[in-house]
Amino acid sequence: MRSRRRQGEEWYRVRHSVAPKIMRPKIMEENIDNFTAVTKDAIARLAKLKEECGPDRHIPDLEEELSKWATESVGTLAFDSRLGLYEDPPKEEAMRFITEVHNFFSISHKLFFSVSRRLGKNFSIDTPLLKKFFKTADTLIEIGEGFVDKKMNELKEMSDKGIDNTQAVPLLTYLLTKKELTPQEVVGVLLDVVGAGVDTTANTTLWMLYNLGRNPHVQDKLYQEVESVVGKDADVTSQSLAKLSYLKACLKETMRLHPVISANSRTLDEDIELRGYHVPAGTFIVLENYCTARSEEYFEDPLEYKPERWLREQREEAHAFASIPFGFGPRMCLGRRLAELEIYLFVCKLLQRFQIEYNQGPLEMYQKILMVPDKPVKIKLIDRR
Repeated sequence: MRSRRRQGEEWYRVRHSVAPKIMRPKIMEENIDNFTAVTKDAIARLAKLKEECGPDRHIPDLEEELSKWATESVGTLAFDSRLGLYEDPPKEEAMRFITEVHNFFSISHKLFFSVSRRLGKNFSIDTPLLKKFFKTADTLIEIGEGFVDKKMNELKEMSDKGIDNTQAVPLLTYLLTKKELTPQEVVGVLLDVVGAGVDTTANTTLWMLYNLGRNPHVQDKLYQEVESVVGKDADVTSQSLAKLSYLKACLKETMRLHPVISANSRTLDEDIELRGYHVPAGTFIVLENYCTARSEEYFEDPLEYKPERWLREQREEAHAFASIPFGFGPRMCLGRRLAELEIYLFVCKLLQRFQIEYNQGPLEMYQKILMVPDKPVKIKLIDRR
């Protein structure tokens, strides 16, 4: 078994190869067209579902629709290709992929809270659930290898024809041409990108729609900003995005009240003094993001949805680390900018087309691997036209 130190060294090597590409501010500009195209397909799909279910009914299985949108979006980044979930009919390989992504997270949740995980770790017993987990992982790797092989063949053809591919390149091309990682490691990186960027983004968006539906005055103010800055039908650009301050505040407030990752954890690399206690190096510590972000000690009226608290002119003097849903420092979320971009584009396009209505009771957060709503989110979409 590899030592923890060896695993850490490998992790740093992989992260060092990916970070320069995926954390650059310009990555948003490079991906905005692809994300916008996916978002338009997703909104068209919601419009179709709305028409089919009638004006007085909520969108059925909104969670699944947002998962589909998030998967197709992050797929354009990871695999430099549309997966085909919005084709008619959807591509078989795309449906297989999203099914296995769902299975992976569902089984991971069961394993995380089950005895099977401990049995497998301590006694090397492959329980039925563990076997299913490994089979799902193998299927995802197989599909990922297909995308990587396809891109490698394209790059070879371009090289044989003398075509220059050194300009702004997609993530997959960047990782393959940089040659710091093996093709197998590239597949692993891309599956991590997808795994980290589907359910997290979809559930954050779900909570944001829920908050906007419960707070019509916030939604109206946000729509006015979108209409003023972007227009009634125009696409969001990198230039207009910079001016959408209230949209960004709404997302920050959503992640404060409903962080899909409830805590951040770290292993100390040196001794520290914490409120009078000596904590030695090697100690595993946890920052409870959910509790601090809802504490009266750090936020006024902490249970109220008030995006204004994040605006520069009205910003509250909250502790800088009271709400850090993406983490902080060298290990902060690599995909932060991309996840935010996906959500900004989706919410803008949805508000341009529909008014969001939620008339059900309050939702509670349910702890799975992520913090998700405790029951289906029944949102109605009202045509603005």
